[in-house]
This record gives sequence, C-alpha cells and structure tokens, in this order.
Amino acid sequence: MGQPGRHGTDEAASRTPAQRLLWALIFVGAAICGVGLVVITARLFGELVLG
Repeated sequence: MGQPGRHGTDEAASRTPAQRLLWALIFVGAAICGVGLVVITARLFGELVLG
C-alpha cells in the first residue's frame, strides 16, 4: 500500500513544459478577458447612470 493518488501525481509530473506554458497562456488570457469584461461593463453602466 502506497500513496492513494499516485497515478494522478505521476500524470501531473509527466506534463511537458510546453503544456505548462500553454496552460499558463490560457490562464492569463482568461484573466485578461475577465478583467476586460468587468471594465467594459463598468464603463457602459457608468455611462447609462451618468447619462
């Protein structure tokens, strides 16, 4: 009997640097899109309220 989640950790460890870079780019892109949506929504809402 060893570690219960050993297979999962092995798969994560075998991930290539290219895959890590891809995931990082996806994460950063999603964060930028999220912030952009919030900013755009806030500006539109502000224009509607302030006229």
